[in-house]
Amino acid sequence: MSQVAQLVNAINEGALNEELALIYGSTDLAQQRRRWIKLLENVTSSAGEQYALFRSPGRTEIGGNHTDHNHGQVLVATINADIIAAVSPQSEPRITIHNCDDGSRIEIDCAHLDVQESERGESSALVRGVTAALQRAGLKIKGFKAFTSATLPLGKGLSSSAAFEALIAVILQWQDNHTKLSLVELAKASQYAENHYFGKPCGLEDQIGALNGGLTAIDFKDLEALELQRVNVNLHDYNLQLAVVDSKDSHASLTPHYAAIPQEMRNLAGHWEHEVLRPIAPEQFISAIPFLRSHFGDRAVLRGLHYFRENQRVAQQLEALQQWRIADFLKLVRQSGYSSWMLLQNCIVPGEVQQQGMALTLAVTEDFIRQRGLVDTAAYRVHGGGFAGAIQLYLPYQAVNEYKAYIEALIAPEIFLPLTLSPRGAGQLIIENKGIIS
Repeated sequence: MSQVAQLVNAINEGALNEELALIYGSTDLAQQRRRWIKLLENVTSSAGEQYALFRSPGRTEIGGNHTDHNHGQVLVATINADIIAAVSPQSEPRITIHNCDDGSRIEIDCAHLDVQESERGESSALVRGVTAALQRAGLKIKGFKAFTSATLPLGKGLSSSAAFEALIAVILQWQDNHTKLSLVELAKASQYAENHYFGKPCGLEDQIGALNGGLTAIDFKDLEALELQRVNVNLHDYNLQLAVVDSKDSHASLTPHYAAIPQEMRNLAGHWEHEVLRPIAPEQFISAIPFLRSHFGDRAVLRGLHYFRENQRVAQQLEALQQWRIADFLKLVRQSGYSSWMLLQNCIVPGEVQQQGMALTLAVTEDFIRQRGLVDTAAYRVHGGGFAGAIQLYLPYQAVNEYKAYIEALIAPEIFLPLTLSPRGAGQLIIENKGIIS
């Protein structure tokens, strides 16, 4: 019997039950077992090949909309939606990744890890970039073959790209038995790939979120000594369903709009000869508004105001969660949403008048919440980068079915995606069964 067949039998016999229940919740055990078995049924294995199992989760931004890139504070949590992989080491210095969902394949020669302009915006750029960055960080790079499948949807602000980067990083780390890089070093390699190879400016929040697992407070004040704090919270205890709702607006051609936000904030910081806004006191910023608006424009100033208020709000959200004051937490979520819409201005694509799906989704969600008397027990906001993609929603369980029917009738079918927070970050799943995996 092949090792892959042994893995299938072990999963069927419940060898992964405890791990899967921790990651996905006990109600999804049968479904998740079938998912892993389906993945393994797609694996083409040569004689002697041994496979290990990996997963990497998406993340949801709980607090701190566009604060990380200016060294602010964020709250981020991993979710049950993820990418799973069966991975086999290879003797040749080549990485091959088979996507079992759409049949596509990525091949990377580990001897050629320079930026390829033709790969900009492609998943292959992320693989090449993470590999190059980790090689420079000291990892001994080896080839591997992987078969992947994902429940992580694209375009909903759940960081599918960061999950993919983190997956590559933990696989490459696993292959080097001697060099062990820290979680932050793996995250920085992933961010480097997205910035320099893929061509999208981003902070470090998404990558740390995918790698660390659980709900994490991150303070980016000192990038060389990041402060990470785990927060234990179960939304189920508060009768709350967390979800994202797809606005059906496209992310295509929006990179310049995303890039303008951190750049405008950094332009403002330059007035004090700083690279980012974090070292500047809010009162300094306020007193300088007449100069700043004349030199950088009103939108930049408004975005700066958002940064300072949002950074303070994250600290307040963290305190509310630690003290189990969920009503105060939800109030802060709503305030964050208003700030993103009015100050940060990432709910509508500049100049776009025909398609404003995110703003409309927010507006009709607000109507639903007000009309049902849920103002103090629900919250909603733009999620992630903004301009397109999804909104985030906290809703009492008893209102979920009605809201789902309401929003999908007004915006589009199948746009409501419930989320469950998951305590595990990217890494290997171990089957303790007859030595199948060492």
